Amino acid sequence: MAIAHDTMDEAFMIGIRDIFTDAEIIELGLVTGAFIALGRLHRAFDIAPMEDGAHGAFREEG
Repeated sequence: MAIAHDTMDEAFMIGIRDIFTDAEIIELGLVTGAFIALGRLHRAFDIAPMEDGAHGAFREEG
């Protein structure tokens, strides 16, 4: 979506509609767009990367 949004043709949309509702597709687009925007803000403001293990979601299960 961020790099090649123009490749999301009718065949792609038919395939994704087999899995998600229209509301879910919109939500996926909005969430994806929000993360793309946050990543660009981090890069623009030169925000330091997170330290290893700084966020629970990135912890490896041992």
